[in-house]
Amino acid sequence: MAFVVGVVAEGKTDLPVIEQLLGAAFEAEGRGPVEVRNLHPRYDATSGTWEDAGWRKVQAWCVRYAPTSRVGEFLRPIFAGDRACDALLIHLDADIADAVADELGFLPSLGPAPSPVERGAVIRRALDAWLWPKPEPIRRERPAQHVSLAAVQATESWIVAGARPDLVEPEAVDPVAALIASDPALERRRAPGHLRKSPKRWRRLSQRYVVGNEASIIARCPHLRAALDALTALAGAS
Repeated sequence: MAFVVGVVAEGKTDLPVIEQLLGAAFEAEGRGPVEVRNLHPRYDATSGTWEDAGWRKVQAWCVRYAPTSRVGEFLRPIFAGDRACDALLIHLDADIADAVADELGFLPSLGPAPSPVERGAVIRRALDAWLWPKPEPIRRERPAQHVSLAAVQATESWIVAGARPDLVEPEAVDPVAALIASDPALERRRAPGHLRKSPKRWRRLSQRYVVGNEASIIARCPHLRAALDALTALAGAS
């Protein structure tokens, strides 16, 4: 039986990359099949549109689904027939670590050139603050089912890691500049320095650079590895 992971991602283009790496990690660990359930952003097949993206939307999701309601909605559905998730994976890009640290008043504050370790730590602290805003019994009950995924600097860093096996520390490289350098067609014509992003295009990039390179990517991206290790450990314990 598949291990079901409910994914809350910052944006629609993050989903195919996360799904590919998640599946590869479970296969490598011999944990059996894994099923990804997109909790955010969701796709509306009727209108052909996606929910709005961005880190504020991840924050809003965490606030909307407080600990008790989150368990009742996704981990132990109250209504018969609702599919339960075995774990929740909440993703946030670390390129907004400075803004999050300032808003939440984290001390010590990030310096002018924070390391990948510092960026990832801020994102995990932010997600923890949003997911557990106040002590509740449910927090102490099964917190392990909640796994934070800090993408340092962004999920595009994992694509870059696949495209550039020579990079020892891909999390320290600006992924936007690296992707544009590898493929100038990815740059917006009217917005230099920004990417032309779409789920279809990012799925192709994932197929090109991530598929077959998952082990190398995971090994060189510690924050990604930590989250995947936590999920496969949960699957092994279930």
